[in-house]
Amino acid sequence: MLYWYKALKGEKVITGKLEANVQNDVIAFLKNNNYFPIEVKKIDSGSSLFGGILNRTSFTDIVDLTRQLAIMLNAGLTLLDCFEILKKQNNFNELKNFLHKANDIFGERKEIVEELNKF
Repeated sequence: MLYWYKALKGEKVITGKLEANVQNDVIAFLKNNNYFPIEVKKIDSGSSLFGGILNRTSFTDIVDLTRQLAIMLNAGLTLLDCFEILKKQNNFNELKNFLHKANDIFGERKEIVEELNKF
């Protein structure tokens, strides 16, 4: 589900959107990143770019996947190599399907934004 939040970081008021299974995950994420949550509201999941995949996958699995992707990209691997490695490591069917589709999209060099909007 997609959540909208308003939080304090230092003296600044920050607003944003975050994918999570429950509101408490959003609050925990904000607190872990030194934000002080002021308000968190659920947004219609249809407005999310990855609403379908994220609604069926746990917040921690998404975080782990993105962390692994970032580490591999920082190490100099190509995006296609990262997707191949993550597909082999991942045991969750929904994430595996997402990675397979993402690999196909990037492998065919289609317009990225156009293809990601399909999710």
